[in-house]
Amino acid sequence: MDWNKTHASINAPLPPSLKPTSTGSSTHFIGNVRVDLWRRVACTSHNMVHLSPLEWRLLAYFLKHRGKAQSRHRLLKDVWGISSPTETRAVDLAMHKLRRKIEPEPTKPRFLLTILRKGYLLKKETPS
Repeated sequence: MDWNKTHASINAPLPPSLKPTSTGSSTHFIGNVRVDLWRRVACTSHNMVHLSPLEWRLLAYFLKHRGKAQSRHRLLKDVWGISSPTETRAVDLAMHKLRRKIEPEPTKPRFLLTILRKGYLLKKETPS
């Protein structure tokens, strides 16, 4: 694994494919967390949720593909920019960190789910 490339991809801005468009809404809800991709702001009713550049790209990717399971390989390719197969726990670690910031109970996720033998999924919004 090329760690210099990995480090650069972690700090990179949102790629054009993950940026909100003027025709779509940039505001999304994940439980009680409101996410505005255009402004890069995430907050609950009481607090700001501080996300790293990598967490923003990962969250934007899941919002774009909400309700669809994403394999670790697909996430490495599309979010990190790593196209060669590699054994790394980078995706698992990033998901762990993102869950700690988004989920009400990170050890019992309700929104950022692990799908056995498939990868990860951001659960679709359900009407309140």
